[in-house]
Formats: sequence, C-alpha cells, structure tokens
Amino acid sequence: MAKADHVTLLEFMWIHNKLNESSTTWADLWIALFMLKAECKRVICIKYSDIENNLLHLSATPKFAKRIVKLNDVVRNLIQRRKERYPDDIYVFQSKSNRVKGNVKPVTATAMNMALKEAAKHITGKNVSMKSALNIIGSGARKSAYPRFCVR
Repeated sequence: MAKADHVTLLEFMWIHNKLNESSTTWADLWIALFMLKAECKRVICIKYSDIENNLLHLSATPKFAKRIVKLNDVVRNLIQRRKERYPDDIYVFQSKSNRVKGNVKPVTATAMNMALKEAAKHITGKNVSMKSALNIIGSGARKSAYPRFCVR
C-alpha cells in the first residue's frame, strides 16, 4: 500500500468541496480528521455518547492512550448538525449503506479512502488518503482554515 501524501491547505479545501458534492458524511469526516488530529479509526468510531459537554473522550487502543479532546466550534457545530439530521444514529459517522441495514456500524475507512481518491483525482496527482488530513502542508494550517470551515 502506498504511503499517504501530504496535501496543501488549498488542496485540502478543494477535496473537501468535491467530497461535499457527493456526501456530507465524507466531507464532515474529512474536516473532523483535520481538526481532531486523531487516529483515523478512532474518529470514524466516535459515538455521540463519547461526547460530554465540549469534551470528546477517545478510548484507548493498542497503539494509543486514552485521550480527551476539547472540541472547537467547527467540530462541535459539525457534530450538532449531524445529530439534528440523523437523531437516531449512535455513531457520528454512521453507515447508511444497504449492506449494513439492521446493523448499526460506522462508515468504513475503505469507503472513505475510495471517496477521497475519487474526489482528489482531478485536483492533485498525490496519493490522498484519510491520513493526508493529519498532515496539511503550510504553517498554521489548522488556525488559518478555522474560519473557512464554519459548518452551517
């Protein structure tokens, strides 16, 4: 498997816009990965019950220790919007696929990475995956992107 390439902030935003055209779930997950800077699998598996006040409780995994993250306005609004849109969901990024009907499961990394590759193919020649959201090129990328991703 090829290593994920870094993307610039501009490429990140173009990819986000392209993802948003096909699925708000993929676009929201792309932003959450960028803002939370947490292991991809942990972000995919966030449950609404993991959030208390403005804090996200990420469980320990074999590779990573338990972590508590203070949610910024962008992520908090994103989660709130998703909860309003899908009030019966357990996971923030819950799968709506026909293949999991009857089973409550989060989206898969494979599906997200396929959506990313499709969105990125006309934007950049880089190998873009979920991990690319963790490594945006440019000093202060997270701070400079903050106002641009005020989720409505």
